[in-house]
Amino acid sequence: MSEDRRWMYEGWNNGKPNINWVRKTYDFVNRAFSIPNAERDGVLCPCLKCANYKKQNKREMSIHLFKNGFMPRYLVWIEHGERVNESPALDETFPEIDHWDEMLTDMVNFHQPSVEDEAATAAANNFYELLKASKEPVHKETTMSILSAVTHLMSFKTQHNMSISAYDTFLMFVHDLLPKDSKLPATFSESKKLLSSLGMPYEKIDACVNGCMLFRKENKDKSICDYCNEPRYVQTNSQENSKDSETRSRPIARKVLRYLPIIPRIQRLYLAEESAKQMRYHKEGHCENPELLVHPSDGEAWKSFDRAYPRFAEEPRNVHLGLCTDGFTPFSFGTAPYSCWPVFVTPYNLPPGMCMKKENIFLSLVIPGPEHPGKNLDVYMQPLYDDLQKLWDEGVVTYDSYTKKTFRLKSYYFWSLSDFPALGMVSGHSTHGKFACPVCLGGLSAFWLTNGTKYCWFDCHRQFLPAEHAFHRSLKGFRKNKQIFNPLLLA
Repeated sequence: MSEDRRWMYEGWNNGKPNINWVRKTYDFVNRAFSIPNAERDGVLCPCLKCANYKKQNKREMSIHLFKNGFMPRYLVWIEHGERVNESPALDETFPEIDHWDEMLTDMVNFHQPSVEDEAATAAANNFYELLKASKEPVHKETTMSILSAVTHLMSFKTQHNMSISAYDTFLMFVHDLLPKDSKLPATFSESKKLLSSLGMPYEKIDACVNGCMLFRKENKDKSICDYCNEPRYVQTNSQENSKDSETRSRPIARKVLRYLPIIPRIQRLYLAEESAKQMRYHKEGHCENPELLVHPSDGEAWKSFDRAYPRFAEEPRNVHLGLCTDGFTPFSFGTAPYSCWPVFVTPYNLPPGMCMKKENIFLSLVIPGPEHPGKNLDVYMQPLYDDLQKLWDEGVVTYDSYTKKTFRLKSYYFWSLSDFPALGMVSGHSTHGKFACPVCLGGLSAFWLTNGTKYCWFDCHRQFLPAEHAFHRSLKGFRKNKQIFNPLLLA
């Protein structure tokens, strides 16, 4: 770091900040709120209490910092516009400009395979071609790259809900304003082809409105659900009355599942030389204290899997994946209730400080509402299951920019993270009723509430106390005239 920031923690005397601390903290707050939209959305507060978990406005952040001081070891301001490997000036502002070329170049250090390197895969070559295009200007009189221009135009199309024909017409007008040597794509299809080299496709899969099945693979041509006989498409009078197929409008699916394939996204981790090296951490990383559990690979579950599948464990580039899902309401609570369920996939090969970074958590599925998927969650996860099965059974050929060679990448589903209701959907175990706990099952002393018409787990904790504990024999301290003792659970 080019700047000494010990003032953040040494600028206090007798519990009060000195004048130098006050001045530099004032500069820090101004810098933090120079980021676009910071005044409107707020900024993560780095005080000892909030610890970069809560957003505050400018006034509240100033009060928190003067009252609580900075959180420990926050010398690199990564949550306030600073990169890990650099320390910008405090009065730097953040203009709203595009940084596509810098982002992609930083991602892979612009290492294009040389003649001496092993031949890269087609997907890797496509991505390196995209990097080359990111630096090629639209025409010789501008510094705007082709990729930056196309991403701006596509973003404009999405934000304003432009049709393809409107987008093409707009491009025709733009080309009339540009020089003849312009290399800007002339149509929507050409623009889409350029961006497809990013290797981040997504699939729209029609689903039964009740979640019974997906219309994919052998069912892709069906228009009626096999289980509930609900129609696949929205029924309109114009479609029913029109006998000419050419005059019929394109059918609209009643429910659509969005799937973002995880295989190309995992492969992308190995196109960057630095991240390809970090993906070996679980095997080659150095631990200062082997007695501490600092990474999932230090746990018994990981070690047990390695013992059961030694051939898989031999290759440090094989990926251990975790799955997480939960529901949220994308609209305000004043509208009709709507629950959307995203499914995230996380690679755990990375170091502890990188595992849970948002850039390393991949959105894989967006399950539509308006209700939670319930027991049909496994139906919506079929595309993800298929990719996981392929990664486990046969793997995919992947280019490793760290070793400059290709290898067969394999992966497996390690564990899932969810709250208790989502656990029931993911595992299929009912988290309601007398056997709600997946560990204790019927061992808990749950009892039925006659008037409440449900099971209650009040007073279940006594059975886990030591056998000689006096609470087992208490008749008044808990349920009246009820003693609890379960030697099977206490054993």
